[in-house]
Amino acid sequence: MVYITQGSRVNTQCNQQGSSTSGGLLAVDLRNFLQLLRNHWKLIVLVTLMTTAGSVVLTARMTPMYSSSVTFYVSAQIKTSNDPIAAYEGSLLSQQEVQSYADLLTGPRLASHVVTSLGLPMSAAQLSTEISARPIPQTVLITATVTDSSASRAPPEGSRGPTCTSASCGGASPWISCP
Repeated sequence: MVYITQGSRVNTQCNQQGSSTSGGLLAVDLRNFLQLLRNHWKLIVLVTLMTTAGSVVLTARMTPMYSSSVTFYVSAQIKTSNDPIAAYEGSLLSQQEVQSYADLLTGPRLASHVVTSLGLPMSAAQLSTEISARPIPQTVLITATVTDSSASRAPPEGSRGPTCTSASCGGASPWISCP
């Protein structure tokens, strides 16, 4: 079966067996395709322009978001020995701790401490919604990202942010081991 377009009408023609030559699928050759483009070029151009204009308007109206990321390496403290079993257990412990630390990074206690220590003009709950932490599977790495619509609150890449250890967080994370 072959479709032939004439203006806005579509005529169909069947071959002698009553089925198409491409195993039940409609065959479109280059000549038919170019004819279709030639007949409907105004519609194609109009849809392309409208889509482009719509995406430009939506992009211009979006609020720019600024983000800063940091990756943490989590390491369990093991006694210095050459025991491979202890090293394996330490690595396994670190992988299990990664998810807990990711939850702590997005929790309200740490957000409250950061808001207080930096004097941010927002609540701890608002800051918590802007923080995301993603443990990288099968590793001992956590990537934390803070996203905000204000460029002045987004620290530049490479700048040193506030340091938070179990001692400096005012008890916000007493179970985090410090070096």
